[in-house]
Order: sequence, then structure tokens, then C-alpha cells
Amino acid sequence: MTIKLIFVLMLSIVFLGLSGFSFFFHSKVLARFIVGLGVPLILLTFFYFWHLPWKNKLGRIIFSQPVWKGFYMHFLLLFTGAAGIILAGGGANYNTMGNCVVRMMLPMFAIYGWEAGNPSGWLAILIFSFATVLFLINGVFNFGSALVPSIAKFFNRRKKVNYKNHIVVWGCNTHLDEVIEQMTCSVLGKERRPIVILSDLNFIDEANSIAQRYLEKWNEIEVIQGTALNVDDLKNAKAKSAMAVLLLPPEKEENPDLTVSLAAMTVWDFFADIDVKVRPRVIVKVDDPLFASRIRHVADKVICASRRDFLLAAEAVFFPVVIDVYSDLMKISEDTNEIYVEKIPQLYAGKTYTELATAILTASRNTENPATVIGIMRDDELFLNPSQSKLDTLIENDKVLVISMENLNIENLLEKLD
Repeated sequence: MTIKLIFVLMLSIVFLGLSGFSFFFHSKVLARFIVGLGVPLILLTFFYFWHLPWKNKLGRIIFSQPVWKGFYMHFLLLFTGAAGIILAGGGANYNTMGNCVVRMMLPMFAIYGWEAGNPSGWLAILIFSFATVLFLINGVFNFGSALVPSIAKFFNRRKKVNYKNHIVVWGCNTHLDEVIEQMTCSVLGKERRPIVILSDLNFIDEANSIAQRYLEKWNEIEVIQGTALNVDDLKNAKAKSAMAVLLLPPEKEENPDLTVSLAAMTVWDFFADIDVKVRPRVIVKVDDPLFASRIRHVADKVICASRRDFLLAAEAVFFPVVIDVYSDLMKISEDTNEIYVEKIPQLYAGKTYTELATAILTASRNTENPATVIGIMRDDELFLNPSQSKLDTLIENDKVLVISMENLNIENLLEKLD
């Protein structure tokens, strides 16, 4: 929590405490303290706090979200105005905090609030009138601009992101839209995860727009302002409890690959105290092969498009169809195949790779989602289409790699075969 937020929260708590206290103990001295705190808070909020790029979630809620901005400002105006009328000598109907608040609340909800009776004295009337105008302005530009859209979105809203086993994505990149499209595809089934987009200030509007676009497909997406270069922002995104962190090169930086490499180092150091078996995966995308080779020790996987493309181009000279195969496998959709990884069924521990591959092929062949086994993951070692001499007997905790149209539950699939 920042010093600025602590400062304004402390002032607000003192202000609300004094305001509440004044309902039971009537004193002009107390009213002076309320006005003395309320007026600076109103001015600071309007001219300063509403315009700050708050990184802390509580700060964003109070000073960035229209509804809560409206509530906060209404309380400031209500109690400050009431205390001001008491000091100005509002008359018999406006001589206590309770009387003033009740009568001042009417203009907040109905223009005909003046039927409650005018305060006496030109200064009290001026304060009452000014507060009424500010109530209306605050209501229109904060409550009015937010409540109607909020009600409309109520039945199609994002879920609150579950900050556990989620995916943190960082990088102001024009391809972020495609990345989120892949991650939210329904064919992933149980593999889909809540997504937290950590976005720099200059990309925050685009990130929010992307998140909104995929709301119908997946409503567990949240955008948080911040950067993977800052440890506090990583804490704010609950990165340590994530399943994975994906770092993309920020295109608006002068040297995107250098920036994403520094981010990878920051994230890796941030995870230094976590056991490697439960540590979130760190996936980094770079464009320059030189950076790819230098940051492999601070990432689980480094993707270098230029190197991959050159290798693919060379292979396509001999087998042009591989371009189509790779394109199909890399696109997550209902019309393409993907590679899925799942733990082998317990019943197949001790059996051979061939037995498992044959069983999965047989059980799925006549379904709408046929699957083909292409390899086994054992710890961190990949056995792709292994020969019997390289991988004979399967062991517990092995993971099977299959190509299929959708994610499938292998254990349930093989139970039907039995």
C-alpha cells in the first residue's frame, strides 16, 4: 500500500469518525474539524486523487471506479455541507448534524428536496445550494455513468478472478489479442485457467478492451496495471500462486527483447524461494536468437520466432506439408487439432507405451474426438514417438502427449473400453 493511499485513507477514517461522532455529540468545535478536514479532502480528491494511476487495488476501487468514486464524494459533500450549515447558523431545522444530513439527503435523490424547508441565513442557503449542485453533478458523472451500464452487464459479468493456478500475462504487444483468444478457447476444457493481464499504463485501455472482447467466451479475466519488472506488481497479480507467467516483448519499448529479458530475470528471482516442483512456469517470447540463448537459465521455455521460422523453412524444403501441420497444431479452435498433456491412468503404470497408445487410439477412433498418442513426458524429459529400447514400461506420474480436436479425459475414455 502506497504512502499516498495510507495518507488519504487515514484522513478519510478520521473524517468519517468525527462525522459519526457528531450525530451524538453536538458541538460547533466538532463541526469546524469536520469542515477543516472535508474541504481539503474534496479538493484533493477532485483535482488530484481521481487523476492518479493507482496501482493498489483499493486505490483503484475508491478513486477510479465511477460508482465508488460517487459514494466517496457524496459522503464528503454530505457531511462537510452539513457541518458548514451548522457553523453558518442554519436555523432550528438545521442545528444538529442529524437534522442537516436528513434534510440534505433529499437533494441527492429528488430535486424537490427544498420542501424540507430552507435553512435560515444567506451563508447557510449558499452552502446548501452549492452542495445540492455538487450532488447532482457527482450523481450524473459518477453514479449515472456507471450504474446503468453495471446493471446491463450484471447478467454477463466477469467472475472474480481466482488467484490460484491462474495465468499471468505481461507485454504490451499487438499479438496479445491472439494470445488471449487461444487461452480462452472452449476446447481447452478443464485446462482453461483464470487470466490476469498485467498491463503498463500506456496499454491499459487496449488490455481492458481485449478482456471485454472475450467476456462471453471466458469471464475470468482481470486487467491489473503494472509491469513484470516490478516485484510489487507481481505480488499484486499473485504471481507466486499462478500456474504460469507468460512474458511477451513490449513493442512500444525501444528494445523489446532486452526489456522482456530483464522482466524474465525479475520474475525468476521473485520465484527463487519457491520449490521447483510447485513453482509457476515461466514462458518467454523473444524475437532475437541472441537473447533467447542468454535467458534460457531464467525461463522454463523460451520461444524465438525467427529461429523457429528458419528451422521450419529448412524442413519445408523437403516436406512442404509440415507448414500446414504446424499451423493446425498451433491454432487452438474447434476446427483444429491441438497437443494435450495428461497424466497416464493409474491402471497403465507398469504397462508398455504401445499398450497405452493402442488403447487410446482404439477407444477414441469412432468418437467425435479421435486421439493419437505421440509421446511421453517423464519428469522434465520428453520421449517423442519413442522406440521400445528408449521407453518400454510406463511408470506412475508419467504424462502422455496426445493429438486431438479437444481436451479429453483419458481415464474415463479407457474405462469405457474396459
